[in-house]
Amino acid sequence: MIQILLCDDDDQIREEIEKQIRNQILICQYDFQICQSTNSPSALLNYLKQMRQRQNLYFLDVELKDSKYDGFLLGQEIRQADPAGIIVYITSFRDLAYKTFQYHVEAFDYIIKDHPGKLSGSIAKCLRDIFDRMSAQCASRPRRGGGRFWGWVWGWGGGGGRGGGCVGW
Repeated sequence: MIQILLCDDDDQIREEIEKQIRNQILICQYDFQICQSTNSPSALLNYLKQMRQRQNLYFLDVELKDSKYDGFLLGQEIRQADPAGIIVYITSFRDLAYKTFQYHVEAFDYIIKDHPGKLSGSIAKCLRDIFDRMSAQCASRPRRGGGRFWGWVWGWGGGGGRGGGCVGW
């Protein structure tokens, strides 16, 4: 199962993003779950440090009301702890996308949250693209004993859902 960690300092927006992600998980039956949703970069990092699983999915705001972290610095910290993790920025600042390259975060997507209707479609497309990419990666990797692939195990989640997960290295 893919674990999703979400950080946005605006509680109302974070709850809407969380709702949209949960809806897509239900509709598409992805084997994903939100395990952390917080307004605090430090809380997210502390949670990540205690997790054993890596190759998680992160949805981060760019502008965080935090004295130590903005979304790009948080992305750098996540990248050090989870080098294969997937980072998606969701922000109101479309003109800051170039900073993902300056910080070498290697973000998967940069979603603008200016219209709620667009946000829903953008999150749906992003999750579908992530699912498709992970499926393609698993299909192209040689099998190792017991149906395990190097890194990702892809199969049918409980209840016939689509998904997969990291089983450790």
